Amino acid sequence: MSESELRILESLARYKYLTTSQLDLLNILKNKMGLYQRLRELRAGKKPLIANNSFGIMPGKGKLEDFYYLTSKGQDFLIENLEYNEQKIKAPKGTSSLFARDYFHRKETINFYIYFDKWINKNDGDILFLDYYFDKIGDNRSKKNLRAKNKIDIEQTGGYIIPDIVTKFTYKNEPYLFFIEQHNGKDTKKLLKQLYFHLLALEEGKGAEKYQMQKNHRVAVIFEFESILKATLERIQNINEFKGFEKFFIFKTNESLNKSFFNDWIDLKRINTNLI
Repeated sequence: MSESELRILESLARYKYLTTSQLDLLNILKNKMGLYQRLRELRAGKKPLIANNSFGIMPGKGKLEDFYYLTSKGQDFLIENLEYNEQKIKAPKGTSSLFARDYFHRKETINFYIYFDKWINKNDGDILFLDYYFDKIGDNRSKKNLRAKNKIDIEQTGGYIIPDIVTKFTYKNEPYLFFIEQHNGKDTKKLLKQLYFHLLALEEGKGAEKYQMQKNHRVAVIFEFESILKATLERIQNINEFKGFEKFFIFKTNESLNKSFFNDWIDLKRINTNLI
């Protein structure tokens, strides 16, 4: 097996799903035609190491990229040949990987992880764990207890939140815990309700309690549209409950995240700040 094929398998084990443009972003191969060839080879045979989900054509968007992921055979290959810990491999369970309605949201969530990795690898840091909203724990077949790994119960309402990403990392030897939300679309009402639940989780110290931290987590929200980011911040100014929690919420657009991961975030007071 070639080095580039090994890197594809390792990348899928880390990010769970990847498109060809995301594999290109990871610099697997300089030649895109070569990348397509490696993907074909990994999908070949009766027991392929990877598989793909196809989504066809979407009006106004054209043909959507396929998402690639590890098969059970691909997982076994990494465990047996590269001594991977099975618990550290991200791979879909069953047919729940079919997510046409969630396509762009999931893609941008994975993009965050890629940009985060690129930034942390250039700095004095380490990602201790990163879990997606579509990562599951439990067993739905025998115990019927499959649930979202990121589920956080809110005592004050009896409800819960499932952050798009929960990640714990170190930067310059200091530990940090972040809850990440990727907001696609233009529904500010739904987002404000979601952020209020995040506020309650902060009040209750849910992040510190569940993930064994001495300090509260921070909430970072990434927007598809800058206009919706501005509208959200404008409406939050009139919600008294957020006062005193300004340092715990930061905001950015997808476009800005691509340009600079660490800098140019905006806090609740609409002042530029950094990730940390």
